[in-house]
Amino acid sequence: MRFPIAANLAAESLRDALRLAVPAHRLLAKHRFQRLGRTNSQSERDFLIRSWGSQVLKTLDVRVDLSGLEHVDPCGPYLVLPLHEGLVDVPLLLRLPLPMTFVARADLANQKPLDRMLEPSGQILINPEAPSALRVLLREAVRLQAVGRSVVVFPQGSVLGIETAFQQGACAVAERLGLDVLPVVIAGSHRVWDYPFSPVMRRQVPVHMRVLAPRPIANSGEFRALEREMKHLALSNTVAAVRHYVPERDGYWDDDRFDIDPDFADLHAEVASHRNRIRRAKEATRGHLSSLL
Repeated sequence: MRFPIAANLAAESLRDALRLAVPAHRLLAKHRFQRLGRTNSQSERDFLIRSWGSQVLKTLDVRVDLSGLEHVDPCGPYLVLPLHEGLVDVPLLLRLPLPMTFVARADLANQKPLDRMLEPSGQILINPEAPSALRVLLREAVRLQAVGRSVVVFPQGSVLGIETAFQQGACAVAERLGLDVLPVVIAGSHRVWDYPFSPVMRRQVPVHMRVLAPRPIANSGEFRALEREMKHLALSNTVAAVRHYVPERDGYWDDDRFDIDPDFADLHAEVASHRNRIRRAKEATRGHLSSLL
């Protein structure tokens, strides 16, 4: 049973709904984000976003098992590459002692309450399906590197699950800018809020977060080896279960750009078969329309 908390938010128990309703409204209130749009100070924007992130984790009483902060040089800058399970990953990553700018899908800026936060706080918004996406990402990464800010790129580009493959755009940024990559393994965050698949928010969820030693990425082979290392660590941690992509439950997301890691052979074949069926159906439709003209 679900108990409403706020618009598009719910809890699994009446007790949690009562505990979360008032804090949720406060955290999502429009006035909380008005200062972001009014200030020209990047340090003030960083402070406001970090404060918001800390309050989210405190309100939900997220049980974070965090290790590896000794690998982080606060001077950076890095290309931060985290595994991705949900929007709660952002408050988790704000615990890194770095000035950071996140890369996000542009369409998220049209969804409440993210519309109040992403653009005013100066995050990088791209459309991954657009041919210009990599060019925009590289341009913005160069600009931020010059002022000592780390760039956070979710290399899977999706919250579907551990099976989604790393996209080569992140590899291209690391290669061309010569930035060290800071890998962050996250598991279990989807249980806090499995957006956009469920409105349910949960308290006291255990989350595993491990920061690995920074390293250069010189080619796609090293990038692939890093992907495998990070996923192995996520799957083998004993604190929190990873999110798995189940198309029958989660949908196929035909309009979004993502790939399945070929190491997950059965799912890779299933998604490829589905996409082939969609492609053949579109070709048949086009052929039928052409014959009518």
